[in-house]
Amino acid sequence: MSSRNAVQQLIQQKAEVAATVAASSATTGWIAWLADLNQVLITLSTVIAICAGAWTLYDRWQERRAKNASSRSTKDTGKDKE
Repeated sequence: MSSRNAVQQLIQQKAEVAATVAASSATTGWIAWLADLNQVLITLSTVIAICAGAWTLYDRWQERRAKNASSRSTKDTGKDKE
């Protein structure tokens, strides 16, 4: 009976080790997935920041262009535009 108990205990220990390894692998998988997600979010936020900066520069260029066109038209007519 003693050897049978020892075998059962050994089987139980191996099952516990296997469960621990599986849980550890799952945790490592989640950590890797979160790291990948973090990298994607960093890249996405960088792209959004670049697009926002380009849009701001475009708006300023449009405003400057409209202002220059307005001042040219005022000079051409000789009147103050209101």
